[in-house]
Amino acid sequence: MEPMTQEERQARVSELKQILADLNSRYLDRAMPDAERDQWQDTAAEIAEHEKVIAELAERRAVVEALGDKDGAREAQPFQTHRPGATRGDDIWDLSTIRTSIDSPESAVRELRDRGLRATEGFKFPDVCDADATRARLDRLIDKSEDGKVARHIIATGSPQYFRAFAKKITERHLSPEEQRDLNITTPGDGGYAVPVTLDPTVILVSNWSVNPIRAISRVETITGNTWQGLTSTGMSAAYAAESAETTDGSPAFLQPEINVERAQALAIFSRELEDDWSSLASELATMFADAKDDLEATKFISGAGHGSNEPQGVIVGATTGAVTGNTAQTAGGGFGLEDIYAVQAALPPRFRPRATWVANQEIYQLIRRLGESASNNSTVLVDNLRGGTSADQVPGPGNLGYTLLGKPAYESSAMDVFPSTTITADLEIMIYGDFRHYVIVDRIGMSVELVPHMLGSNRLPTGQRGLMAYWRNSAEVVAPNAFRLLHIENTS
Repeated sequence: MEPMTQEERQARVSELKQILADLNSRYLDRAMPDAERDQWQDTAAEIAEHEKVIAELAERRAVVEALGDKDGAREAQPFQTHRPGATRGDDIWDLSTIRTSIDSPESAVRELRDRGLRATEGFKFPDVCDADATRARLDRLIDKSEDGKVARHIIATGSPQYFRAFAKKITERHLSPEEQRDLNITTPGDGGYAVPVTLDPTVILVSNWSVNPIRAISRVETITGNTWQGLTSTGMSAAYAAESAETTDGSPAFLQPEINVERAQALAIFSRELEDDWSSLASELATMFADAKDDLEATKFISGAGHGSNEPQGVIVGATTGAVTGNTAQTAGGGFGLEDIYAVQAALPPRFRPRATWVANQEIYQLIRRLGESASNNSTVLVDNLRGGTSADQVPGPGNLGYTLLGKPAYESSAMDVFPSTTITADLEIMIYGDFRHYVIVDRIGMSVELVPHMLGSNRLPTGQRGLMAYWRNSAEVVAPNAFRLLHIENTS
C-alpha cells in the first residue's frame, strides 16, 4: 500500500475529528460504552500519529526552503492541506476544508448543512426523476439531520468529481489517483461503491412507480445508522375538577419502538453498447434501481414477515390485532358483502378515524361497485362515495385511484389479496383501513453497488453484458396496531 500524502493525511484527520465530535455529542452527559471508548482512544491515537507526520513534513519543508533549495521546495510542493485548485470556503465539495472543533462540533454541522444546500441547487437529475420534488426532499433531509451526516453524504457522492469517477469505474476506464481516492473515501462498510446521490433511489423520487401507495401515505424517516428509535404514547388524559382539588395522574404511557433496517439487493444488467453512452446508462440505472426497489417494497410493505425474517414488517402482519372477520364462503364473492365495509369502518377507534385511508386491490373496489349497483339498500350512497375524481385533499398519485369509499381516500395496492376464480383455499386479507401515520418506513440513506464485469449465459459463456449488484437498507413496522383494521375472509374448505 502506497504511503499517504500530506493532503490525504489532512483529509483523514478532518474525518477522524468529525468521528470524535459525533461520539462526544452522542454521549455528552454520560459515560461511553466500552466499544465506543475503545473507538475514541483508537481514533485519537490515529489523529496524533497523522498530525505527528504532518508536523514532520512541514518542518522538513521549512528547512529545505531556508536552505534555498528550490528543487527541494518544488518537490515538497505537492504536500497541501486541500485539493489542488480548491479555494478554502469556496470549493463546497472539498470536505477536508470543513472546520472541525471538539469544543464546538455544531460549527462543522452548520458548514456541512450550508454546503449541502448549495450542492442541491446545482444537481442535474435523470429525466425519469421528479427534479423539483427530489431537490425539495434533499433540502428537508439536510435540515432534519442534526449531526450533518446526510449533508456529508450528499456532498461526498454528489460532486462532479465523484460522478466522473463512478462513471469511469462502471465503464472500466482508467482512474486517476484523485478519482480512485474519491471512490475509496465513500466506500460503504459492506464494500462496493456508493451510488452518486443523483442516481440513488434511497434519495431521488422517480416518477414511474409501481402500484405501491404505502410509501406515499405512511410516515417515512431517513437515518444514517442502522436503527431508528421512535416514541409513541397512548396519549395524556384530561379532566375537569373543583377549585383547589387535587389533580389526578393523567401521565401517558410511553413506548419506544425500534426499527432495524434490513439489507435488500438487486441486480441491474446492461449491455456493453449502452455502456458506451454514459448519459443514457445513468438514466437507465436510475430507472432500474428505482423499479427493483419499488417492486420489492410493494409486496413487503403489505405482507413482509418482519425483522426476524430479515425483511420489513408488512401492514397486514403488524396490524393483526385489529382484524375484522368477514362472512365466510366457498365461492368467489359469496363471503363478502356491503355490511363488511361498514363493519370495518365502524371497528376503527375514533382516535384514528380523521386520517384513515382504505387500501385494497383494484379488483376488490370493482367488486364493491358491482355489489353496490345490485344492492337494494344504500346502493346510491355507496356508488356515489366510490367514484373517480379528486377532492381538495386527494390528488391522484402512486396507487391513488382518485376514489373515496364511505368518504375516505381509497388507494390501490397490487399486493393485496383478491378472491380466487374458483374456491377459497386460503385465508384472505382483502382490505386495510387505518391511519398510516402509524406505519413507519425507515430508509438508511445511500445505496452501494459492485460491478460484475461479465455476465454469463446458460453455457457459462459471456453474453457481452455487465451487471451492477446493488445493496441498500430500509425497513418498516406498525408502531400502533390499534390504528388499523383488516377485513379478513376465512378459508372454510
